[in-house]
Amino acid sequence: MSALRFSSSLTLACLVCACGARHPGGGDKAPQNLQLVLKPWSLVGQQAYPGDEVAVQVVALKSAGADIQDSSGLVPAVGEAIAWRLLGSPPGSPSLSANSTATDAQGLSFITVDVGSRENASVQVEAAATGADPVTFTIQVRADQRRLELMVPAVLSTAVNRTERLRVRLLRVMPNGTDGPPVSGAELEVELKGGVSASGARLEPGTSDTVAVPGALVSITTDGTGIGSIRFSTGSTPQPTGYTIEFCGGGACQGVQATSVSVRVTNGVGGSQCQYFTDCEPGYVCDNGTCKPASNYCETDTDCPTGYHCPPATEPSRTCTLNTCAQVCHQNSECNTATQICGSGLCCIPADGCLSSDDCPSGWSCDAQSGACRPPSSTAAMDVRGLWYTTYHFDISSTLPAFFVNGLGPVVDFLSLVFASQLQIDIPVLGDILEAVIAELVAQYVPPWVRTLVSVLADFIHLFQNMEAEGDMLLTQTPAGPPLGSDVQGVEDWVSARFFAPSFCAGGPAEFAADPSCGEIDVVVDPTVDVATSDDPLRLGVAVDPFLGEVMGNALRLNGRNVRFRMAQLVNAVLDTVTLMASNGSYSDFETFLADIIPCYDLQQAIDDLMCDATGGDVCSVPGIEAICEAAAAAAANALGEALAQIEFQIFEVEFDQRALIHDVPLGGAADIFGDPLDPADNGESALVGTTGFTFFGGELDANSWWYGIRAY
Repeated sequence: MSALRFSSSLTLACLVCACGARHPGGGDKAPQNLQLVLKPWSLVGQQAYPGDEVAVQVVALKSAGADIQDSSGLVPAVGEAIAWRLLGSPPGSPSLSANSTATDAQGLSFITVDVGSRENASVQVEAAATGADPVTFTIQVRADQRRLELMVPAVLSTAVNRTERLRVRLLRVMPNGTDGPPVSGAELEVELKGGVSASGARLEPGTSDTVAVPGALVSITTDGTGIGSIRFSTGSTPQPTGYTIEFCGGGACQGVQATSVSVRVTNGVGGSQCQYFTDCEPGYVCDNGTCKPASNYCETDTDCPTGYHCPPATEPSRTCTLNTCAQVCHQNSECNTATQICGSGLCCIPADGCLSSDDCPSGWSCDAQSGACRPPSSTAAMDVRGLWYTTYHFDISSTLPAFFVNGLGPVVDFLSLVFASQLQIDIPVLGDILEAVIAELVAQYVPPWVRTLVSVLADFIHLFQNMEAEGDMLLTQTPAGPPLGSDVQGVEDWVSARFFAPSFCAGGPAEFAADPSCGEIDVVVDPTVDVATSDDPLRLGVAVDPFLGEVMGNALRLNGRNVRFRMAQLVNAVLDTVTLMASNGSYSDFETFLADIIPCYDLQQAIDDLMCDATGGDVCSVPGIEAICEAAAAAAANALGEALAQIEFQIFEVEFDQRALIHDVPLGGAADIFGDPLDPADNGESALVGTTGFTFFGGELDANSWWYGIRAY
């Protein structure tokens, strides 16, 4: 413990007291009668944008008693009064959080500087203490140029009675004209030109949008990845010339040029050209640019309800068909005992098939030869047709490959800088001190938020215990009736994914347990991005296949769900988003962060200065520290690259069935809610049952997986 206490005070003195100026004997030489020293503890030159707040910090050191001869006799000055002031009269009305502060037990003190509203300005702040030379900080306020990037086509074709999600991303423009990091927390104005139409075309709020009510002029806020989204309800009347939705028009968003989307609305006739499933009329889906009947998407028997099968691909109709009695039986042993039982009609039926109408929803009947529950022929099924906003919760952590358990290990080790066992500094006594002090040096050089990022990476696997996704689901029913039939066809786009990390919560696990949103990590999902590849690291391509289902009394059952995404793309998107959040926008991608964050050169200099002071100038160089640091960084980056390369082109697939109770609130014969949004984990309300596949890995979905849906309008 004595060695660590010595290294702590020595390190502090060395890092802030100009150890590099050595006298002929090798030690530092300070002015005579040195009593108080004030040094910067943050960068003396920083850059910011209008409206930013920048922290500036100093450290005060003083002699332990009498006048001293050199800096090695300095200790932290506790409770020292620091006076802060703006130099001159900088434009833009900058301000300080305090005009005076006192140093803490480490001799440190800081304030925050609101840099004001003026672009291309210079703000200088002076810190002063009695008996010490003042310290001046300079903050260059850069021009805050921003650019809106459309994340949907500029001309979008859709159909009547649809809701389209329109998204933009706000990027900062760098001085050389290139795109910089996304801008989060910015308010964007969105306007439907011409106002709300008589047919009902309007800007529509969604479950996670900031808009409170439908209308023509609304405000949205960009998320952690710079994304702002709004939904547009197309109304009931075609508009072939198109509606115009403008973002940031009329200079409404400071420093942002307006951009707009034209939405052309048609009747959506089946067989017409399309881009999204919402371009087609009910009962049709978009397949390679053409609207086709949704019923064509029965591909295997697993797509069909119990007691039904999918005809072979050689048949023109791929709709689920009621089973016939393929094998007569009198007892279960005469059937395929792994998947079948002998039913009440003396036919082999699926193991979960009905034996009597008591096994079916109220009013339904059991078809004895197939084991299928059949709806009443004269009673209309609950109306579930239309657009639904869905939310899913998966735990896939136990189905993932070894990368998620140990693939980030070298990166975490590097960021934690566990170098002591690697250095092997062969200097008696002092070698042990140097090895012990490295972590302390790193803690002083590396920003505090890096520790948050390291803790997230160290527990990366647990992000996938709480994976959530939001989607837009379109359901149709056949026969169209009356009465309305119980057969359901559906298509869906997933539009966002969420993960949760307790390390982002200031209050730790207790705060996270009370409100997990403090640790929320949002990843942008785009159904238009190819699953196999993407040019945008912040967007994840997800393919959701069409599906079939059935309304069974007050329950909805959807079968043969199949969702695919590229695992490496997901990992990259999560790593980049976590880095962006942890660094408050300083880094927008993980690779750049990994290359830049550890100052190997500065670490070498600090160790050299420390040795010079500790030995009285006898040893002023410890070769190899910088090389070891850089080698560790390269090894970590290579290890991550190799781990990602192993999963680069591998597709992760989730196959599942889902069910939910149907709620008609208020009563009206049309469903309003699937499951229970207030208690979604109640498996009596909803459930997801299925498996995951990932090359040689995979497994069953966790039993606590759930979903719910809310009718869009």
